[in-house]
Amino acid sequence: MKKGFGVLVFFILTASLFAKTMVIAEGSGLSEIQAAINSAKKGDVIVINSGFYETSDKIVVDGKSGITIRGEGQVDIVCNLLAHVIVIKNSDDIVVIF
Repeated sequence: MKKGFGVLVFFILTASLFAKTMVIAEGSGLSEIQAAINSAKKGDVIVINSGFYETSDKIVVDGKSGITIRGEGQVDIVCNLLAHVIVIKNSDDIVVIF
């Protein structure tokens, strides 16, 4: 039991060493947000800075696991289409905080 716990702790710490935080600055477009999501790996955090983001397409999280998308301050993402702004599919353990 003790050995198994040590191995588990090692894997958790190793995974967190490779996690990265990507920051989306105000004035960026959907392409930067989508690119960050597409390149995100388990443990990564995407921070969308306060601001107004306008798009004519939806943000898609597809086939991802263990990523966090977090808004800093007031984040307004407006989609010009009559559609969902964020679509999460085929994914698990996704955290969205706004």
